Amino acid sequence: MFLHRVGNPMPWFRRLITVATPLYGTWSHMDRYFVGQSPLNEIYGKRRVAEIIGSLPGPYTLMPVDRTTFARDWQRLGFSSDGDFPLLDSVSGAVADCYDPANRARWPGWCSRDHLDRARAIRQTIALPLPDAVAARIVNIRSTLDSKTPTRQTWAALPDGFDPDGGAASTVAAAGFQGGGDGTVPGWSAWHAYVPPANRLECAQADSHMDMMEHVEVLNMAGPLIDPGYRPVRTADPKGLYGASADRASPGEVKAFAADAGSGRTPPGDPRLYDERIWRGFMREMKR
Repeated sequence: MFLHRVGNPMPWFRRLITVATPLYGTWSHMDRYFVGQSPLNEIYGKRRVAEIIGSLPGPYTLMPVDRTTFARDWQRLGFSSDGDFPLLDSVSGAVADCYDPANRARWPGWCSRDHLDRARAIRQTIALPLPDAVAARIVNIRSTLDSKTPTRQTWAALPDGFDPDGGAASTVAAAGFQGGGDGTVPGWSAWHAYVPPANRLECAQADSHMDMMEHVEVLNMAGPLIDPGYRPVRTADPKGLYGASADRASPGEVKAFAADAGSGRTPPGDPRLYDERIWRGFMREMKR
């Protein structure tokens, strides 16, 4: 949004670098409107978390690209045809634009039509062609090394009486993995369609959205663009992360802690409350 307001770049605007930025949405966010977000679900329940998420206007822009934008830019985004839209009806296979008012009946009652409309306007603005002088100063860094990142999904109609706490599953499901991503952002979403090809950088090592900004490969890509005197960093960490290696609790440990917290089974003396592993694991789950 800022870039579209800059117009002719001022002298102070030398460069903007994005790293694994979901310019056209993520694969995982739609699920949150239906089944919430673990490990918060273990504390508050799926429906309550989904209701809270549905009340937040900003994250609605994290869903897959709208149909209007895709129809204009599918070639620039790296798709082979206009029929490769990344969100399809689970029965007919037809395009299922998550922002289309015709699909409002597919959303739970706690989702906001106003937020959807506003998010679509924001998303379409972000995707607009950029002035050449602005685009030349943007660098996009992405990873497509995670072959299990869903790059296409299906969306089913909302069943009557939908209740995630009653066992109802999300109506969105993975349907394709072509092209890969970083575990959260599909590769096609992390490069702006109007950024010059020379300014689109591909990772050869960093493969996890959660750790991209700590990976030495990414630091060494961005560093020289920010500071001509930048000295490359190295690490002995097997995951390629810069700084002290940080252990994280497993997803199972985090869920168990969250469930205990939600049930009042974490007294002030519970060592997990002060365990760095637990909180690093908690943050990892929230970033998925």
